Amino acid sequence: MEKSRAAEAVTLARIIAEAEKRYYMANGEYTDDISLLDISFTGTAASIYETQAFQTKNFICRPVCSVSGCWTDALATCQRIPYRTTYAISYLKNDTMVCRFYNEEGENVCRMFGTKKGDDYVF
Repeated sequence: MEKSRAAEAVTLARIIAEAEKRYYMANGEYTDDISLLDISFTGTAASIYETQAFQTKNFICRPVCSVSGCWTDALATCQRIPYRTTYAISYLKNDTMVCRFYNEEGENVCRMFGTKKGDDYVF
């Protein structure tokens, strides 16, 4: 069951990251305001780390970059709810994805997706 939930996060992170790339090509900068991206989601508006996001039943998803740049190599991330308790899936600028785990349950999910590199599974 959790693998299908995680697949939802993969899809959502990819959609946000692709929209960020399009926004960057059109504007020469990234945005952390999800409402400025050319996408729509079913879910509720949310905010995390002062970044506009949206929340589904299972995840809170957001763009990671802002006008001032990116604080990681990620363009978008989806955190499993409850926040930072199991895992997060992020789409990176180099078109790879990572699954970061916060406990054993999260590692079991992340292990299904890729190869372990440090604290992440890369796929």
